[in-house]
Amino acid sequence: MTVVTHPRAGLPAVDRYLETGYASVVGMSSRLAAAITCGLMRIQTELGVTGPVAEIGTFEGRFFIAMAHALQPGEKALGIDLFDWPNPEVIDRFEANCVKHGVPPEVRITWKADSRAMKAADFLAKLGGKKVEGAILAASLMLVLPEIADTNPSKKMASDYIAAYEKLNGSKPATFGANVYDAGLLLQRAIPIAAQKAKPGTKEFRAALRDALEQSKELVATQGVYTMTAADHSGFDDRGRELIVVKDGAWKLLK
Repeated sequence: MTVVTHPRAGLPAVDRYLETGYASVVGMSSRLAAAITCGLMRIQTELGVTGPVAEIGTFEGRFFIAMAHALQPGEKALGIDLFDWPNPEVIDRFEANCVKHGVPPEVRITWKADSRAMKAADFLAKLGGKKVEGAILAASLMLVLPEIADTNPSKKMASDYIAAYEKLNGSKPATFGANVYDAGLLLQRAIPIAAQKAKPGTKEFRAALRDALEQSKELVATQGVYTMTAADHSGFDDRGRELIVVKDGAWKLLK
């Protein structure tokens, strides 16, 4: 008989929630992703790195609750969402799930807001003002696009995407939208290759599509340049991330 071993974060409260509660909370995030993220939070704590955590798109709280259980005394978790889909009651389900799974109000902040319109100063106000000044994080080049060198191959692609989105929708896009756009670029290249090997809709086509995606090389997109393999389905190298810093209440490229 095969024994399935699930990844663990190494934090009792987190691992208990992953084992007994995670799957009962509606959401799309994987148990693996939660275990890895909370394991990273444990390592950061061991290294003396402290501070709040935030999730954009908390929905009903599946991933958020796991992160909240990885907090140390005095730290807080900020959950951001429009809380309007599939109905306005989703915020009530989020709060109820937090209570049910042991995340009390004093360690969480619920923020009903549109992340596309947020500035670094907005996070400062929610998470302790100047305490967040100087925070460094790896993020999408779209957050600091004007500061990105013209030699970066993704700058033009990201600029064109933003301009097209604004023309169509009348507002700036979130980086999540760019992720979906990049997925479309990958599929645009891979589908014709797979279609030469098998009929769309068949098991053989799905296998051929996977193989074609894993052969993507030097595909320039909005978030970076993708080169995928069977062992790497992220596809990013150093061109796929930027170090940014909170400076004077705004996102700035770390120089």
